[in-house]
Amino acid sequence: MNRMHNDPVNFREEMIAGFCAAYPHIVQRVEGASGIRAVNAPQQGKVSVIVGGGSGHYPAFYGLVGSGLASAGVIGDIFTSPSGEQAYRVAKAVDGGAGILWTFGNYSGDVMNFGMAEMRLQAEGIESTTVLVTDDVLSAPKAEADRRRGIAGGFYVFKTAGASAARGDSLREVERLTRKANARTRTAGIALGGCTIPGQGEPLFTVEHGKMEVGLGIHGEPGVRVQEQLSSSGIAQLLIDSLMADAPADGGGEVAVLVNGLGGIKYEELFVLNSAIGPLLQKAGLRVYETQIGEFVTSLDMAGCSITLHWLDDELRPLHDATAQSPAYTRIGPDVQAVSQVVGAATGVVSSIGKAVQQFADSVRTTSASDAEQGVPGKAGAAARVAIADALAAVKGIETQLGRLDAVAGDGDHGAGMVRGMTAAEDAVKGFSGTARETFTKAGTAFQDAAGGASGALVGAFM
Repeated sequence: MNRMHNDPVNFREEMIAGFCAAYPHIVQRVEGASGIRAVNAPQQGKVSVIVGGGSGHYPAFYGLVGSGLASAGVIGDIFTSPSGEQAYRVAKAVDGGAGILWTFGNYSGDVMNFGMAEMRLQAEGIESTTVLVTDDVLSAPKAEADRRRGIAGGFYVFKTAGASAARGDSLREVERLTRKANARTRTAGIALGGCTIPGQGEPLFTVEHGKMEVGLGIHGEPGVRVQEQLSSSGIAQLLIDSLMADAPADGGGEVAVLVNGLGGIKYEELFVLNSAIGPLLQKAGLRVYETQIGEFVTSLDMAGCSITLHWLDDELRPLHDATAQSPAYTRIGPDVQAVSQVVGAATGVVSSIGKAVQQFADSVRTTSASDAEQGVPGKAGAAARVAIADALAAVKGIETQLGRLDAVAGDGDHGAGMVRGMTAAEDAVKGFSGTARETFTKAGTAFQDAAGGASGALVGAFM
């Protein structure tokens, strides 16, 4: 098959350059290393999650770098592990002081090279630990599960690790939950044809027409057997049977499902495959929590697919649902959904305040001209003090929501600051009988002094 490239020797470097140019708002190149990092990495005091491996598997691994997912990705040449030196440099670039968690597929080159980087970090006093992805049930028997390869199920492992780290869990807790996610993830797949490396004229392997390879490697490794090609429904039955025979003993009855294309299978074909999966899982006593269909781990242009089951529970479900943004995967979780609801509530509050301001303005206009000219307190001064008391009651009512809004991009103290400032403002004018101008001047000065920060300056000046 014809491939599109320049000099195959420069394929990885040109690929990384083009990738970073496309997504500068999410990722950036790690200087001096064949890797990328999230634009918000490192986050001081939080665990950094690093994924990686050979290229040719997009969106694994670097396409899953971003907020709520991996902090960084180390990128090797096509189907080749990155070096230990490259892994070390990437890790140093994203160390936030809370430790490094490495997670990648169980392949010898990756294990050795990432292992060397981990040892160097530990020698420097940087906590570092590794969780291998071992989801491929067809690559080794159940009794030798630690020898299994990592394929598409790595998505759920990476998502769990990234979400745990993002919420501020300790390195040991991130590691525990990541190991749990791997232990509750199973994948099985088939190949209908091989893949062709840029610069090569022939695929790494071929599958005879009308046949299929059961079990697959994402680097051209052979499956466990070759058999007659089945229909889509037959493939679904074969793969689900393989997964259910290896189901975790304590898995429970709820699964997330991932239907993955290896690069040469069209989405429409995956949709047809998925039409048979739900009834099979229902028959097996499982409830589908969510289904993802697409390319999550590919092998260049390999014609093949896999099915992954990720058994959820009360610990893993919130991590599965948590907000994430990367070039290849974005999810709006309950935290952002809640913020959207808060924004709606805040909009309502702003509308109410606007009406109150209008009422106050109308009150001022009805005040006699002599009141304004002679500085007589009159109705306007009294209305100003009522408005300040009403404003304090309003911000007290949404203090928590204001804090949650602020926490999305700041430190979460806006609600407390507003209440503190408005309380000081009301206290400053209690028992005062001056004009509206004098009332707001006293209140604004008190607000600035008590609230501090940007809100103190802005709201105080406004008053």
